[in-house]
Amino acid sequence: MSLIPSSNLHLNAFHKVLNEACIPQDMVQDFIEHLIGRNQSAHHLYFTEDELDSEGIGHDKPLYITMKCKDCVIAKVLIDNGSALNVLPKHVMDQMSIDASHMKPNTMTAIAYDGTPKPIIGSIDVDLAISP
Repeated sequence: MSLIPSSNLHLNAFHKVLNEACIPQDMVQDFIEHLIGRNQSAHHLYFTEDELDSEGIGHDKPLYITMKCKDCVIAKVLIDNGSALNVLPKHVMDQMSIDASHMKPNTMTAIAYDGTPKPIIGSIDVDLAISP
């Protein structure tokens, strides 16, 4: 807090966080503090107690989100930032109308959950819009 009065950079950043945060009028102070802490850590996922499953933080269920790519909404996209491979099934790529000519050749083979090898068709970069 001591940086805010003495630094325009920090003051502007603080104002930006406060102006962009959507805070309902009936929100309690603890939750506002939690919300500001979440905005400071943009590369991490956080959940409030009421957002957690009944098992709490110890569960091992996967996290799925809905995302949009090229005006195509795709449900159940698995979030796994520890994965060595991000998979886009061919039928989903076709639904998104992505031109396969942009795909780069790839000689990797993926091992499926059942242990069988699956060839990788190729690699492609796609722009995704993911937001609340």
